[in-house]
Amino acid sequence: MWDGTASLKIGDVLPARNHVSSLIEETVRAHFVKMGYAVPEEKMAALCHHPDPKHKYLSLTPDVVLIDHKIAVEVDPCGQCDSARGYTHRGEGEKDQIRNDLFNEAGWTVIRLRLGATKGMHIGKRDVVVESSGFTAAAQVALLEAIDDAIAQRRARVGSSRRSNGLLRLNAGRPW
Repeated sequence: MWDGTASLKIGDVLPARNHVSSLIEETVRAHFVKMGYAVPEEKMAALCHHPDPKHKYLSLTPDVVLIDHKIAVEVDPCGQCDSARGYTHRGEGEKDQIRNDLFNEAGWTVIRLRLGATKGMHIGKRDVVVESSGFTAAAQVALLEAIDDAIAQRRARVGSSRRSNGLLRLNAGRPW
């Protein structure tokens, strides 16, 4: 385990130990760069309190970090797996909520892009929930709006719009 935490404090950013990214995560990261957001070239982690009292720190690596704003973006494919090699966050809500709580306690805002999700599959108040399993134009717009709202410290939006790629919702922490 990385032991250089002595000079760091909770909420600080450090190099990630896990550098693996999915294609959809790389697509989202590239979109942020294209739109002018400062995104580190390499994956970064945030130092959080460890939920196990036997350990002091836990470094959590979100899919995308906006360091200047302390925003962690998590890309969560939630649809059914089409193959044995697919991955989904369906059924991972409890783990995702724990991660959100740890990030929040460390001073980070978490925004989850929930792809292939259905009604009620939000985790946090700033989640972008999209029926489509792809990073559609509607999902891109909604995610950037959620980021801008978080940066401006505006209340999370509630709304929906019908797009050709499926229902898209910004959730404000309450059931649909």
